[in-house]
Amino acid sequence: MKRVLFLITCFILLLSCAEKNNKMDLIEAIKIKADKTTIAADGVDMVTLTAVAQNEADLTSRVTFTVNDKKLDGNTFKTDKPGTYKFAASLDNIESDEITVTATTKEATLVLTSDKGSVLAGNPKDWVTFNVKDKNGQDITDNCDFFIDNERIVGNKFRAKNEGQYKAIAKRGNEFSNELTIQANKMQDIILQVDKVELLLDGKDKATFKVYNKDDEDLTARAQIFINDKPIEGNVFVPTAVGLFKATADFNGNKSNQVSITVKEPMKYNLVVKVSKERLVSDGVDVVSFRCINTLDEDRDLTKKVKFYLDGRELDKNYFNTTQNKQFKITAKLGEEVTKEEVVVTSHSEYVPTPRVYFELFTGTWCPLCPRLVIPVMDKLCDEPQVVACGVHGGRDKFATNEGQQLFNAYGLKGYPTIVVGRDKNNQAGSRSKIINSIPESTPIGMAVYTTITGSALDVDMTIKSTETLNDLKWVVIIVEDKLIADQANSVYPKYGNPIRNMEHRYVYRKTHSSSIWGEPISLTANEVMKKKFTVQLDSSWKAENCNLFILITKASDNTVITAQKVEAGSASGY
Repeated sequence: MKRVLFLITCFILLLSCAEKNNKMDLIEAIKIKADKTTIAADGVDMVTLTAVAQNEADLTSRVTFTVNDKKLDGNTFKTDKPGTYKFAASLDNIESDEITVTATTKEATLVLTSDKGSVLAGNPKDWVTFNVKDKNGQDITDNCDFFIDNERIVGNKFRAKNEGQYKAIAKRGNEFSNELTIQANKMQDIILQVDKVELLLDGKDKATFKVYNKDDEDLTARAQIFINDKPIEGNVFVPTAVGLFKATADFNGNKSNQVSITVKEPMKYNLVVKVSKERLVSDGVDVVSFRCINTLDEDRDLTKKVKFYLDGRELDKNYFNTTQNKQFKITAKLGEEVTKEEVVVTSHSEYVPTPRVYFELFTGTWCPLCPRLVIPVMDKLCDEPQVVACGVHGGRDKFATNEGQQLFNAYGLKGYPTIVVGRDKNNQAGSRSKIINSIPESTPIGMAVYTTITGSALDVDMTIKSTETLNDLKWVVIIVEDKLIADQANSVYPKYGNPIRNMEHRYVYRKTHSSSIWGEPISLTANEVMKKKFTVQLDSSWKAENCNLFILITKASDNTVITAQKVEAGSASGY
């Protein structure tokens, strides 16, 4: 009898374990994850996907991943086409929510060219030679390193051992060039070469072919060239559609190698000029500065690439001053692209300085809550003309400074992120509206500042003018560096990932001039001009062209800010 009871008990236990395992195996939901939310559209950088069940059980090897509703082979993705890509995972009839990954184009600062776009694989005499120019058009080939498929080569010449496409770039320090594609073709009796294998569909871009035999005899004029097996007239191809085109040549029945040509849509532009203010004092000192953005490319800043025009006259800077009372029309041009609307600035003899608000955001790349104020407040307001915004990094952050920690302690702050407006520890902000509402209606003080980059130094010529006599003031000069790149911890915005890879950090506090955090004494007499000239030393690790000066006028009694000014290194800002 005892043996029967023992067997029955074992059977019941087996049934309960089976039921438990069935429940454990039951998949109720799928969650898709990505190790990054942004990748470079360079055909190399990739995102890796994973999938888990509701109990965090790994389903990566069992699910089917899709990108933009198309099946993805495996769980990694890379592309050379900028854009937004939507990913999802499914298993049986269960589908996950979508996640989005953005592929962005890296901005090149060097211009790489080659003497040919195609070579013959295995031909010891067929070399492609590269040349590089900087943004000013100066040849810097001898100062650059060259890379083929991300591997450094010796010198600036390359020959291919095997057939296929090779990606070439050049680097100088932290700068890099555009990418060139070199086509390596199989050696044959008839050789077809082309000057470029990537074209834009703009009605002007073209590919020019040449045909040779192995003795280097030029057969171009006597050969027939084909695009996608259809003959063309002459040796020039101007595309009429986007896509991949196959080019070949025929000479007396001898077929050439095949050359692949990719045709892409050109970048679309809507250039818009942004001015620091629309009213200018006509004293020859006040200045209006301007930026140019492309609203069809996420408001990308093109200030350093465009040409600015004042009443149709080309300027060599992105600012101007005047002694005339009149209206000025400002436009910008990039290649064939021009601004559709003119921006009008009016000059007057009446002195009306611009009021501005200054705030400091205490943040850290290590701080997962900090994107709560960095993304919707700092990033949205920092380029507004009447806002001077400073990112003060602290804690275990490579951008942290001793001066920043002194400010944090002086305000009696308890944690990150925190925004302090106007250096008033009792005026803290958690939204854009609070800061916008803190812009004064007027100010008696104006500052016109001109800067010149000289090596690792910044020469500053400043004019201060007040409509009132003001004593017991201080002036503070802060050096900040813009567009610093670092990963950012993030627990606020899941769609950006954690961390946010290669996040751009704006206007990061570096140091004060003469290490004077709270400034030096100053007094102003009504309607009298005060001139100050000084030189600011820049650290060799900073990019001078990304540095800015923030200048504060504060009350000596409590160090709160009366007004502020910001000026980009190498540029100028007005009252």
